[in-house]
Amino acid sequence: MNQAAGIALIQVLLITALLSVFALFLNQGASRHIHLSMLAQQRAEAEILLHSAKNELLYTLLTEPLLYPAIGSSESTSQTTSKAIQDKWNFHNQAFPLSENVKIKIQDQSALLNVNFFPSARLVKLLTSSGASPKRAKQITDTLLDWLDADNIPRELGNDSFMSSNIRNGKIVDITEIEKALVLTEDEKKVLYSNLSVFSRGDLNIMSASKELIASMSSPEKAEFVTQLREQGKLNIGDFKEYTGIEYQDGIRFASSNRLGVQLLINYKNISLSKNFVLKISPYAKNKTPPYDLLLERN
Repeated sequence: MNQAAGIALIQVLLITALLSVFALFLNQGASRHIHLSMLAQQRAEAEILLHSAKNELLYTLLTEPLLYPAIGSSESTSQTTSKAIQDKWNFHNQAFPLSENVKIKIQDQSALLNVNFFPSARLVKLLTSSGASPKRAKQITDTLLDWLDADNIPRELGNDSFMSSNIRNGKIVDITEIEKALVLTEDEKKVLYSNLSVFSRGDLNIMSASKELIASMSSPEKAEFVTQLREQGKLNIGDFKEYTGIEYQDGIRFASSNRLGVQLLINYKNISLSKNFVLKISPYAKNKTPPYDLLLERN
Protein backbone atom coordinates (compact mmCIF):
# COMPACT_ATOMS: atom_id res chain seq x y z
CA MET A 1 0.00 0.00 0.00
CA ASN A 2 2.76 2.42 0.97
CA GLN A 3 4.70 1.46 -2.15
CA ALA A 4 1.69 2.17 -4.40
CA ALA A 5 1.12 5.50 -2.68
CA GLY A 6 4.77 6.39 -3.19
CA ILE A 7 4.57 5.55 -6.91
CA ALA A 8 1.40 7.62 -7.24
CA LEU A 9 3.07 10.53 -5.51
CA ILE A 10 6.03 10.31 -7.86
CA GLN A 11 3.66 10.26 -10.84
CA VAL A 12 1.86 13.31 -9.53
CA LEU A 13 5.15 15.12 -9.03
CA LEU A 14 6.31 14.20 -12.54
CA ILE A 15 3.05 15.38 -14.07
CA THR A 16 3.23 18.58 -12.04
CA ALA A 17 6.81 19.16 -13.20
CA LEU A 18 5.84 18.54 -16.83
CA LEU A 19 2.89 20.89 -16.55
CA SER A 20 5.12 23.51 -14.95
CA VAL A 21 7.66 23.21 -17.76
CA PHE A 22 4.88 23.41 -20.35
CA ALA A 23 3.37 26.45 -18.63
CA LEU A 24 6.81 28.08 -18.51
CA PHE A 25 7.26 27.37 -22.22
CA LEU A 26 3.90 28.92 -23.00
CA ASN A 27 4.72 31.92 -20.85
CA GLN A 28 8.09 32.38 -22.55
CA GLY A 29 6.44 32.06 -25.95
CA ALA A 30 3.83 34.63 -24.99
CA SER A 31 6.53 36.97 -23.68
CA ARG A 32 8.49 36.54 -26.90
CA HIS A 33 5.42 37.31 -29.00
CA ILE A 34 4.65 40.36 -26.87
CA HIS A 35 8.25 41.57 -27.27
CA LEU A 36 8.14 41.06 -31.04
CA SER A 37 4.80 42.82 -31.21
CA MET A 38 6.22 45.78 -29.27
CA LEU A 39 9.23 45.93 -31.58
CA ALA A 40 6.96 45.84 -34.63
CA GLN A 41 4.89 48.68 -33.21
CA GLN A 42 8.01 50.70 -32.37
CA ARG A 43 9.35 50.04 -35.87
CA ALA A 44 6.12 51.32 -37.40
CA GLU A 45 6.23 54.43 -35.20
CA ALA A 46 9.88 55.01 -36.15
CA GLU A 47 8.98 54.68 -39.85
CA ILE A 48 6.29 57.34 -39.34
CA LEU A 49 8.89 59.63 -37.73
CA LEU A 50 11.23 59.01 -40.67
CA HIS A 51 8.53 59.74 -43.25
CA SER A 52 7.42 62.86 -41.39
CA ALA A 53 11.00 64.15 -41.04
CA LYS A 54 11.63 63.68 -44.75
CA ASN A 55 8.50 65.60 -45.69
CA GLU A 56 9.21 68.42 -43.24
CA LEU A 57 12.76 68.78 -44.53
CA LEU A 58 11.70 68.71 -48.19
CA TYR A 59 9.10 71.40 -47.54
CA THR A 60 11.71 73.57 -45.82
CA LEU A 61 14.26 73.08 -48.60
CA LEU A 62 11.68 74.15 -51.17
CA THR A 63 10.34 77.16 -49.28
CA GLU A 64 13.37 78.64 -47.51
CA PRO A 65 16.63 80.04 -48.95
CA LEU A 66 19.60 77.70 -48.66
CA LEU A 67 21.58 79.95 -46.33
CA TYR A 68 23.50 79.25 -43.17
CA PRO A 69 21.68 80.56 -40.04
CA ALA A 70 22.64 84.08 -39.03
CA ILE A 71 25.24 84.13 -36.26
CA GLY A 72 23.49 84.40 -32.90
CA SER A 73 20.08 83.28 -34.18
CA SER A 74 18.13 81.23 -31.64
CA GLU A 75 15.12 78.99 -31.83
CA SER A 76 11.83 80.23 -30.38
CA THR A 77 9.09 77.96 -29.07
CA SER A 78 6.60 79.72 -31.36
CA GLN A 79 8.56 78.99 -34.55
CA THR A 80 7.15 76.93 -37.39
CA THR A 81 8.87 73.63 -38.16
CA SER A 82 10.41 75.12 -41.31
CA LYS A 83 11.85 78.09 -39.43
CA ALA A 84 13.14 75.81 -36.66
CA ILE A 85 14.93 73.64 -39.24
CA GLN A 86 16.38 76.67 -41.01
CA ASP A 87 17.75 78.06 -37.74
CA LYS A 88 19.67 74.84 -37.07
CA TRP A 89 20.66 73.44 -40.45
CA ASN A 90 24.03 73.46 -42.16
CA PHE A 91 25.36 72.14 -45.45
CA HIS A 92 28.66 70.56 -44.37
CA ASN A 93 27.31 67.20 -43.13
CA GLN A 94 27.19 68.10 -39.43
CA ALA A 95 24.24 66.46 -37.66
CA PHE A 96 21.57 68.77 -36.21
CA PRO A 97 18.41 67.80 -34.30
CA LEU A 98 14.93 68.01 -35.75
CA SER A 99 13.41 66.55 -32.60
CA GLU A 100 14.36 64.37 -29.64
CA ASN A 101 14.33 61.28 -31.86
CA VAL A 102 15.43 62.70 -35.22
CA LYS A 103 18.74 64.06 -36.47
CA ILE A 104 19.58 65.30 -39.95
CA LYS A 105 22.76 65.68 -41.97
CA ILE A 106 22.88 67.76 -45.16
CA GLN A 107 25.90 67.80 -47.49
CA ASP A 108 25.94 70.28 -50.34
CA GLN A 109 27.20 68.30 -53.31
CA SER A 110 28.99 71.34 -54.74
CA ALA A 111 31.27 71.21 -51.66
CA LEU A 112 32.63 67.92 -53.05
CA LEU A 113 34.83 67.31 -56.07
CA ASN A 114 33.08 65.69 -59.00
CA VAL A 115 34.73 62.30 -59.43
CA ASN A 116 34.28 62.50 -63.22
CA PHE A 117 35.54 66.07 -63.75
CA PHE A 118 37.94 66.86 -60.91
CA PRO A 119 40.95 69.18 -61.37
CA SER A 120 43.92 66.83 -61.05
CA ALA A 121 46.10 69.36 -59.19
CA ARG A 122 43.36 69.91 -56.60
CA LEU A 123 42.97 66.18 -55.95
CA VAL A 124 46.74 65.76 -55.59
CA LYS A 125 46.82 68.60 -53.05
CA LEU A 126 43.89 67.09 -51.15
CA LEU A 127 45.63 63.71 -50.91
CA THR A 128 49.04 65.07 -49.94
CA SER A 129 47.59 67.41 -47.30
CA SER A 130 45.74 64.37 -45.92
CA GLY A 131 48.94 62.37 -45.47
CA ALA A 132 49.64 60.68 -48.81
CA SER A 133 53.09 60.96 -50.33
CA PRO A 134 53.35 63.07 -53.52
CA LYS A 135 54.04 59.92 -55.55
CA ARG A 136 51.04 58.05 -54.10
CA ALA A 137 48.78 61.08 -54.59
CA LYS A 138 49.82 61.29 -58.25
CA GLN A 139 49.37 57.52 -58.68
CA ILE A 140 45.79 57.69 -57.37
CA THR A 141 45.01 60.73 -59.52
CA ASP A 142 46.58 59.29 -62.69
CA THR A 143 44.82 55.96 -62.21
CA LEU A 144 41.41 57.60 -61.78
CA LEU A 145 41.98 59.77 -64.84
CA ASP A 146 42.99 56.71 -66.89
CA TRP A 147 39.83 54.95 -65.67
CA LEU A 148 37.75 57.88 -66.93
CA ASP A 149 39.35 58.86 -70.23
CA ALA A 150 38.44 57.38 -73.59
CA ASP A 151 41.94 56.42 -74.75
CA ASN A 152 44.02 53.40 -73.77
CA ILE A 153 47.28 55.23 -73.11
CA PRO A 154 48.34 55.17 -69.45
CA ARG A 155 49.55 58.27 -67.66
CA GLU A 156 52.93 58.36 -65.90
CA LEU A 157 51.73 56.53 -62.76
CA GLY A 158 48.36 55.40 -64.06
CA ASN A 159 46.86 52.21 -65.43
CA ASP A 160 44.87 52.12 -68.67
CA SER A 161 43.20 49.55 -70.92
CA PHE A 162 46.44 49.20 -72.88
CA MET A 163 47.77 47.49 -69.74
CA SER A 164 44.56 45.88 -68.46
CA SER A 165 41.23 44.85 -69.97
CA ASN A 166 39.34 45.74 -66.76
CA ILE A 167 39.62 49.53 -67.21
CA ARG A 168 36.26 51.21 -67.84
CA ASN A 169 37.42 54.15 -70.00
CA GLY A 170 34.19 55.92 -69.13
CA LYS A 171 32.38 57.87 -66.43
CA ILE A 172 31.94 56.57 -62.90
CA VAL A 173 28.24 56.13 -62.09
CA ASP A 174 28.61 54.97 -58.47
CA ILE A 175 31.23 56.42 -56.16
CA THR A 176 32.21 52.96 -54.87
CA GLU A 177 33.58 52.23 -58.34
CA ILE A 178 36.81 53.99 -57.35
CA GLU A 179 37.73 50.80 -55.49
CA LYS A 180 37.59 48.91 -58.78
CA ALA A 181 39.97 51.39 -60.33
CA LEU A 182 42.71 50.88 -57.73
CA VAL A 183 43.49 49.34 -54.35
CA LEU A 184 43.07 51.89 -51.55
CA THR A 185 43.98 51.96 -47.87
CA GLU A 186 41.26 52.70 -45.32
CA ASP A 187 42.63 56.22 -44.82
CA GLU A 188 42.60 56.84 -48.57
CA LYS A 189 39.03 55.57 -48.84
CA LYS A 190 37.95 57.90 -46.04
CA VAL A 191 39.48 60.93 -47.76
CA LEU A 192 38.08 60.09 -51.19
CA TYR A 193 34.58 59.11 -50.06
CA SER A 194 34.36 62.27 -47.93
CA ASN A 195 35.37 64.57 -50.77
CA LEU A 196 34.20 63.03 -54.06
CA SER A 197 30.72 62.79 -55.55
CA VAL A 198 29.10 61.83 -58.84
CA PHE A 199 26.40 64.48 -58.27
CA SER A 200 28.37 67.71 -57.79
CA ARG A 201 28.07 70.34 -60.50
CA GLY A 202 29.56 73.76 -61.11
CA ASP A 203 31.83 75.76 -58.83
CA LEU A 204 33.23 74.39 -55.56
CA ASN A 205 31.35 75.61 -52.47
CA ILE A 206 34.39 75.98 -50.24
CA MET A 207 32.29 77.21 -47.27
CA SER A 208 30.75 73.74 -46.91
CA ALA A 209 33.83 71.72 -47.89
CA SER A 210 35.59 69.29 -45.58
CA LYS A 211 38.40 70.36 -43.28
CA GLU A 212 40.83 68.35 -45.46
CA LEU A 213 39.77 70.11 -48.65
CA ILE A 214 39.93 73.56 -47.02
CA ALA A 215 43.39 72.68 -45.65
CA SER A 216 44.59 71.70 -49.12
CA MET A 217 43.67 75.19 -50.35
CA SER A 218 44.98 77.10 -47.31
CA SER A 219 46.76 75.37 -44.41
CA PRO A 220 45.89 72.76 -41.76
CA GLU A 221 45.92 75.43 -39.03
CA LYS A 222 43.59 77.76 -40.91
CA ALA A 223 41.27 74.89 -41.81
CA GLU A 224 41.13 73.74 -38.20
CA PHE A 225 40.26 77.25 -37.02
CA VAL A 226 37.45 77.95 -39.51
CA THR A 227 35.88 74.50 -39.18
CA GLN A 228 35.76 74.91 -35.40
CA LEU A 229 33.95 78.23 -35.88
CA ARG A 230 31.67 76.56 -38.41
CA GLU A 231 30.75 73.76 -36.00
CA GLN A 232 29.83 76.38 -33.39
CA GLY A 233 27.67 78.33 -35.86
CA LYS A 234 30.01 81.33 -35.66
CA LEU A 235 31.39 81.46 -39.21
CA ASN A 236 30.32 83.85 -41.96
CA ILE A 237 31.68 84.40 -45.46
CA GLY A 238 33.72 87.46 -44.52
CA ASP A 239 35.47 85.69 -41.66
CA PHE A 240 36.08 82.60 -43.78
CA LYS A 241 37.76 84.67 -46.49
CA GLU A 242 39.80 86.63 -43.94
CA TYR A 243 41.03 83.59 -42.00
CA THR A 244 41.77 81.29 -44.96
CA GLY A 245 42.82 83.80 -47.61
CA ILE A 246 40.48 82.09 -50.09
CA GLU A 247 38.62 84.68 -52.17
CA TYR A 248 36.00 84.66 -54.90
CA GLN A 249 37.61 83.29 -58.06
CA ASP A 250 36.82 81.11 -61.04
CA GLY A 251 35.62 77.75 -59.81
CA ILE A 252 35.01 78.88 -56.20
CA ARG A 253 31.70 79.82 -54.58
CA PHE A 254 30.51 80.54 -51.04
CA ALA A 255 26.88 79.41 -51.30
CA SER A 256 25.06 76.11 -51.47
CA SER A 257 23.91 74.55 -54.73
CA ASN A 258 20.54 72.92 -55.34
CA ARG A 259 22.03 69.41 -55.17
CA LEU A 260 22.05 68.10 -51.62
CA GLY A 261 22.92 64.81 -49.97
CA VAL A 262 20.70 64.10 -46.95
CA GLN A 263 20.90 61.54 -44.15
CA LEU A 264 17.97 61.11 -41.75
CA LEU A 265 18.81 59.39 -38.45
CA ILE A 266 16.00 58.02 -36.25
CA ASN A 267 16.65 56.78 -32.71
CA TYR A 268 13.28 55.84 -31.21
CA LYS A 269 13.02 53.58 -28.15
CA ASN A 270 14.64 50.28 -29.28
CA ILE A 271 14.67 51.14 -32.99
CA SER A 272 17.35 52.89 -35.03
CA LEU A 273 16.68 53.78 -38.68
CA SER A 274 18.49 55.79 -41.30
CA LYS A 275 17.73 56.95 -44.82
CA ASN A 276 20.19 58.46 -47.29
CA PHE A 277 19.22 60.30 -50.43
CA VAL A 278 20.57 62.85 -52.86
CA LEU A 279 18.15 65.30 -54.41
CA LYS A 280 18.08 68.17 -56.84
CA ILE A 281 15.63 70.85 -55.75
CA SER A 282 13.85 73.24 -58.12
CA PRO A 283 11.66 75.55 -55.99
CA TYR A 284 10.48 77.58 -58.98
CA ALA A 285 9.64 74.65 -61.24
CA LYS A 286 6.60 75.17 -63.44
CA ASN A 287 4.08 73.11 -65.35
CA LYS A 288 4.96 69.41 -65.28
CA THR A 289 8.49 69.88 -63.95
CA PRO A 290 8.73 68.34 -60.45
CA PRO A 291 9.96 70.62 -57.62
CA TYR A 292 12.62 68.07 -56.75
CA ASP A 293 14.27 65.00 -58.24
CA LEU A 294 15.61 62.11 -56.18
CA LEU A 295 18.98 61.30 -57.73
CA LEU A 296 19.76 58.52 -55.24
CA GLU A 297 17.93 56.91 -52.31
CA ARG A 298 19.18 54.25 -49.90
CA ASN A 299 18.01 52.92 -46.53
